[in-house]
Amino acid sequence: NASDMRNFIGLLRADTRISLKVLRDEEELVVVATIREPKKMVVAGNNLHKKLNGVVLQDVGDNDKPYRQDGILVRKLNVNSLAYQAGLREADLILAANRVRVKTIKDLEQAVGNEPVLLLKVQRNRRSLFLIIR
Repeated sequence: NASDMRNFIGLLRADTRISLKVLRDEEELVVVATIREPKKMVVAGNNLHKKLNGVVLQDVGDNDKPYRQDGILVRKLNVNSLAYQAGLREADLILAANRVRVKTIKDLEQAVGNEPVLLLKVQRNRRSLFLIIR
């Protein structure tokens, strides 16, 4: 069944080639596929909150070097943005927003809501710091 297949594929390592036999209209079809790492979500910050305009963010998992923990990576940052002026920098890892731990962009979206001020806890070069974006 579909649940068993999802579990089987989910346990395979990335770059594993598999062959699937599919029955469609009483004809058997063989599909060859390669299992890949899931793509990480990348989003423009202004889609989450107006104070994050000029910021490009990406989900980071606990297997990503050098971070080794969940968080949101600052991939790109406009030097004229409010976030840059508040001290946010490219390669910073956002760990919390408005005192709520965030592991994914979806978590960040919920944490920032419509708050007029953003309090971000970020990791930079193995140091944690707080930034306020007004």
